[in-house]
Amino acid sequence: MPKAPKGKNVGQEKKVIHPYSRKAAQITREAHRQDKKEKLKNEKALRLNLIGEKLQWFQNHLDPQKVRYSKRAACNLIERYLSRFNDELEQIELQNDVRARQGRRHCAREAAIRQTVQRERQQFQGYGFGCATATRRKMGFGAYRFWLAEWALGPCLSYSPRDSRHLKCK
Repeated sequence: MPKAPKGKNVGQEKKVIHPYSRKAAQITREAHRQDKKEKLKNEKALRLNLIGEKLQWFQNHLDPQKVRYSKRAACNLIERYLSRFNDELEQIELQNDVRARQGRRHCAREAAIRQTVQRERQQFQGYGFGCATATRRKMGFGAYRFWLAEWALGPCLSYSPRDSRHLKCK
């Protein structure tokens, strides 16, 4: 026959904590604190991911022969970035024209694309569109050209807001 376990908590179940006790308040505070930390961590990761995707697009579309971009060439590169979804929008429009339905297909994707393009265009025309500095050589353009697409190192690159007034775009 097995021996009975010995100790302090033998035969006792876990105590129930009163909802208005200090212990309950402490547990609640800790849970809220963990939620806030997780939320901030996710927001930062999302922001770094968006910046990294933008930087990677510009890196993939740079001309390998150019060492430095003029303001006009940088403006054209940014305009190409702003119009990167045009093909997808045309495909959605074609699908909607072919179908003789009242409802629109891919409505959510189309709205998300239009909202993104509108927000980025307002940034570019307003207070500045964040992109890697390609017009000045000493600001780390060489480091950006050989960047290995590590999102954590994205903010370390020379990344400054450019607006249409600075680049003298039409």
